[in-house]
Formats: sequence, structure tokens, C-alpha cells
Amino acid sequence: MKQCAFCLRPAKMTREHIWSAWIGRLFDDQEINFYAIGGVTPEDTAHWKSRSIDAKASVVCEQCNNGWMSDLDAEASITMSNMIRYGSGVSLLPLGIATVAAFAFKTAVVVDLASSKRPHPFFSHADRKRFATSLSIPRGVQIWLSLFHGKRLHGRYTRHYSTINTGHYKGFEVYIFTYVVGFLVVQLSAFRWGSIAKPPRFVPRLWQNDIWNPASIPLWPPAGKRVTWFALQYFDDQSIQAFSERWSHIAEWVRRN
Repeated sequence: MKQCAFCLRPAKMTREHIWSAWIGRLFDDQEINFYAIGGVTPEDTAHWKSRSIDAKASVVCEQCNNGWMSDLDAEASITMSNMIRYGSGVSLLPLGIATVAAFAFKTAVVVDLASSKRPHPFFSHADRKRFATSLSIPRGVQIWLSLFHGKRLHGRYTRHYSTINTGHYKGFEVYIFTYVVGFLVVQLSAFRWGSIAKPPRFVPRLWQNDIWNPASIPLWPPAGKRVTWFALQYFDDQSIQAFSERWSHIAEWVRRN
């Protein structure tokens, strides 16, 4: 019997939407272009068109899916619906920031575990279980928000994994998850210690190049103030891939946290 991604209990798995069911209801019967890009290898990609949100991963138990995850989705739909459907600018207060960040982290975990080619989940058992009980996001996770305006309606995610092999951060592994739905772009990064050597006390932090500032708004970790989501620039069908891959030379953009 499989183990739930979050509570870690052995149970029959239910299928969790990668694009939540409430997101599908925002677009009625519009045809959506879906893209799932990257994984263990660049060839681990998929593209399909559908009039329904039909991408799911069987990685969570019924109790989690119908319990705290359902509650999180309800909160996320209130906060994020206009952002996704209309690209409406919003000013996120601490509760809204925490809701968007928790939704992003939950989705990043589900997508990570949806890859059958990876031998181990990126996030530890302890981090995932703690999140299930308190929605506590692990140290070292960063999240940015952006705006997307493509020729057609998109549902898209890209996942990249890298290992830092040189410098002060040698031994750290990083997971970059970029998620697009409607007008909203969410990008999440996370570090973990992957070496057999004793881990350092610090966790690296990413610092985006100034060229991204007009389009990429830091959301998490919280800075103790509201976050206004309305980017001066947006990503389109061509530039979104460059944004997804912007940390490909990651050793150039990390500092001690």
C-alpha cells in the first residue's frame, strides 16, 4: 500500500488535481493548452489540449485530500480566482500571502512526487508532514509571482532539478517549479542538502537579476508588508520558458541566508 505524500500514512491513494478543480470551473468549457515540461530529463515533457482540468497525480490519501487540502483550495479560490481568470491586480495582506504560498508549495510537492523517474521525493518526510499539520513552509523556500499573457489559455508547469558542485554551496540540490494558469505565474525554489558530508547551518538564497524585477514579484518568505501583484511587464508564449530556466546557472545567483 502506498504512503500518502503528506501525512505519510499507508492508505489507498486518491487523485489530486495539479490544476485544482476550482480553477477548471473558472474557465467553463474553454479549451486549454496544457504543458508539462521537464523532470529528470528535458525529454520528460507533455503537451495536450482539453476542455477540462484533467491532470492528476495519485499521491495523497482521501483524508488529506478531503480535509486540509480541500480547506486550502477553498481559501486559495477566494484569494486567487480573479488573478487567474482576469489578471486583476491585487494587494495581498499576510493571510493572502500565506494562502498563495501554501497553495504553491502543496502543488510543487504533488508535481515533484508525480515524477515516477525520481528515486526519492525532493522534500523530506518531516517537511511534508509538518506542512500537512500546520501549513508551515520549509526554510529556504522562495516564491515569486508574475503575469502571463499568451495567445491561448494556458495551464503549464515546468520542473527543474540541479546540484551545486562547486563553491561555498557545493552539496546543495535545488528544485525550481514554475506554474502557469490563466494569467498567473508562480515560481518556487527550494534547496536541500544532498551530500553525505555534514550539512552547514545556513541555507542558500536566490537573488534575481535586476532585469527580472519589472516582471517578477517576490512573495515568500514574507517581508512583513503587503505584496502588490500587478507586474509592469508580462511573460508571453516565448519568454515564459526563459523565465522558467532563469536559474540554469544557479551558482551565480546564490548567497548565504
